[in-house]
Amino acid sequence: MTRGFDHDIDMYTKVAGRDDMHDGHPFGKAAFDVAFWEHSLTKPDDPTALAEGTTEFPVGQTPIILRICPDCVKTHKRIWYRRLTPLHDPNFDLLTNILYHRPNRNNAGPTGNQWNTDFTLHSSYEDAESGANPWVCPNNVFDYRDTFTGACSPSGARVRDQYTVWSWFPSHQSDVAFYVNKPEGDGITELDLQSSLRFSNINTAVDLGDVNIPGRVFETDDGALHISGGGAHIGGYSDEGHYFSEPATGDLDVKVHVSALTNVRSRSAKAGIMLRTDNDADSTNVFGFISSGDGVMLYYRASKAGNTHRAGINYKANPVQRSAWLRLKKNLDQIEFYRSEDDGATWILQATTTVRFPNDTYRVGLAVTAQNDAYVSEATFEGYATEEYLFPTSAPSESSAPTLWDADVEIGGAREGRVEYRSTSGQNNAVPGIESHLGYGTGIWESSDSFQFHNTQRLISDGAFDVVTHIDRFHTGNAMAKGGLMIRDSNDADASHAFIGMSGYYNGVTFQSRATTGAGTDHHKTIFVPNHKAFIRLSKPADSGVITAYYKIEEADEWIELGTTDVTFSGQTLNVGTAVTGGELNVNAHAWLETSGYAVVDVGAGRKKLLRA
Repeated sequence: MTRGFDHDIDMYTKVAGRDDMHDGHPFGKAAFDVAFWEHSLTKPDDPTALAEGTTEFPVGQTPIILRICPDCVKTHKRIWYRRLTPLHDPNFDLLTNILYHRPNRNNAGPTGNQWNTDFTLHSSYEDAESGANPWVCPNNVFDYRDTFTGACSPSGARVRDQYTVWSWFPSHQSDVAFYVNKPEGDGITELDLQSSLRFSNINTAVDLGDVNIPGRVFETDDGALHISGGGAHIGGYSDEGHYFSEPATGDLDVKVHVSALTNVRSRSAKAGIMLRTDNDADSTNVFGFISSGDGVMLYYRASKAGNTHRAGINYKANPVQRSAWLRLKKNLDQIEFYRSEDDGATWILQATTTVRFPNDTYRVGLAVTAQNDAYVSEATFEGYATEEYLFPTSAPSESSAPTLWDADVEIGGAREGRVEYRSTSGQNNAVPGIESHLGYGTGIWESSDSFQFHNTQRLISDGAFDVVTHIDRFHTGNAMAKGGLMIRDSNDADASHAFIGMSGYYNGVTFQSRATTGAGTDHHKTIFVPNHKAFIRLSKPADSGVITAYYKIEEADEWIELGTTDVTFSGQTLNVGTAVTGGELNVNAHAWLETSGYAVVDVGAGRKKLLRA
């Protein structure tokens, strides 16, 4: 058996509970307002009665809240709150006031929830409905330091310490819950993916990271979603918040109206559209959002476990808005972020960035973070829509004629680079210890490449092998630059290949491949590593194009598998070596890659033989 209160779901909806009564954090402002003002069984019949300026609701048409407190004194185990007036200020958060408000030194009641003006307390539902037998306060003064109860009672005797402050643990009274007199299935309900008409069990609603207070998702009859999220932040090297999403692949256009951002305790609370590799806290993602204090902006994490960056500038109205129309478009690996200032009729491009999701698969959805782990913030999302579309890809290179092997080759018309050797003492062209590669080119991506390739040729019939190296340094200012190891079918610009190496701008180790000649490039994974330094390895078995990528930080570490891909090789030879590209259309854009310990290791027939170092 569990302790609690089995409420009548045809009459009540639970909006807050704590300790033994806890089964989810409190409703947010928007969700509570829908439940209390729009769907209470005793709401005013005339909607105009809810308009600001109404002094008092008609008798019997007053929304009601029930508080349950099993450990309180007998008279205070059940208290009914009868609301007499509409909200004086549409921004006033009634539920938060009831749960948290407690003046420090004075007895000032909040404007918007004054005893005998805005509410009365009663000992039964019938009394609350009719207004009979309201509670009396000592000396006709409600003590607002005794939250909700006011130290009042049915007889007027002072009864202290029957209150609960939601942020106190322990509080004077624990095991407390609040209910609105709304049938649980009416108007707004917690999202049930098994029964929802709009969503299915391919959707998930999860907390990202180690949040202190779980998030929730509610849906209303009009199609709006109310999502609450706790957590300290979405940003940095890992995220905390609540994420409602579904799997996606390819190109996508996503729009939503964040019509409200409430329950804000931090100017950096956020709500918006997120594309994300998976639900890991440190996943690659892009997040277009509205912030409670900083406006509309775009964040992205280009590699797993990497740092979060801002793309472009933030748009900040004055005063800062708490609602916004947002849109993300994914075009291959290019992300475009838009905002609208006319209810989605026209869109303003605000920022762009590049994010590559493994195998072009990811999750798309809505995310909320409170930016304060002691609270939850709530966002209302309306008009949420995702639309798949086909974005035109680059045409493959026209020529597929085989090229002869060359140890140092500029593929795809890249400007000539160079390779230098030096010892660990720094003397150039001494006994090789460190290889320094200067590479130009527009990139290793899509269906045609442009880069510098320092390589050897290997017969496929020679069997299984590994190619390994340590990246000591990668110097570039461009996020699309790359430097690392490659196994390639030929030196044609559109050749099939597998690549593992560093991505620029400290994004980390990237594993990608082109499965067949002229095909697009598949991004399998990018994971952050400190300082552009790591051991990397590509492993190819005999008689197979299945290539596995590994990395590790220290030499004594175990290899970590980054992924596996199947590449079609058309001839009898492979080109194996070090690839570097500047990753920009500018012919002068370049990248420097420094490596040590390069080796191709024969692992066939149970032996390991160093082929080149």
